[in-house]
Amino acid sequence: MKKILVSIFVTALLFTSCKKNNDDDLLNTVNNSAASSFSPTAVTSVKGIVLDKNANPIAGVNIELNGNAATTSDKGLFSFNNIPSSDRDIIHFKREGYFKTSRAIQSTEDIANYIKVVLDERTTDAQFNNWDDDAAKKINLDNNISLDFSSCTINGSYGYSHYGDVNVSVNKISPDGDDFTSRIPGGDLMATDDDGNQTRLVSYGMLDVVLTDEWGDELSIDGLTKIIYPIPAEMLSSAPSSIPLWHFDESDGIWKEEGFATKVGNNYEGFVSHF
Repeated sequence: MKKILVSIFVTALLFTSCKKNNDDDLLNTVNNSAASSFSPTAVTSVKGIVLDKNANPIAGVNIELNGNAATTSDKGLFSFNNIPSSDRDIIHFKREGYFKTSRAIQSTEDIANYIKVVLDERTTDAQFNNWDDDAAKKINLDNNISLDFSSCTINGSYGYSHYGDVNVSVNKISPDGDDFTSRIPGGDLMATDDDGNQTRLVSYGMLDVVLTDEWGDELSIDGLTKIIYPIPAEMLSSAPSSIPLWHFDESDGIWKEEGFATKVGNNYEGFVSHF
């Protein structure tokens, strides 16, 4: 599944959505500093801890780094020692009942990386059925986020239309929230724009949306979903009238430009083509 940011993420808000190829979409602002180069290195070591939003350790998190696997202990701790690496490596974190995430690290030979990752619990925030009318496919959440699936076709894991229940799980990652830097997919906001230029983003917020069927299998969308995302209050006065949207590609840990969002009142509104 993909993620869309407002991952509603030149100024962007990050949207994160869920898709089978594990991309994330975001709305962020661009910082004009260039991205670092990807030169190879020899080996790296990584140590870290995985916590929930209340700073409690999470045991049993499955972690993958360059084909090597680890699992967090009952204290939420994990480590990789002497792992072959590139200059920038992507670590993937996954546990049932939580939103998946990843973290990029800049590898330096013989120097260990120490990281803290916060996983957000995943619950069902809304539900609709493909047989429902358009009104039932327009979801308004308590945190002022709105999702409109009325123009979409929902597909199952094999690409065919799904006609059962659709469970919607939404994770809002806002720069005014707690542990923002420990929750960002990728962590370093490295990005590539439509012209192939590398840069870093500054976030107005992110939205991770996961669609699943009755059995918990992930679903995808065919068509456009309208997303409305509230602009953080302290950023409202400087928010541009229009910004690019970005999605997070978990295969290389890079945010990639896709579409745009428009400021309407205190919100950004945009359309995304995948979850």
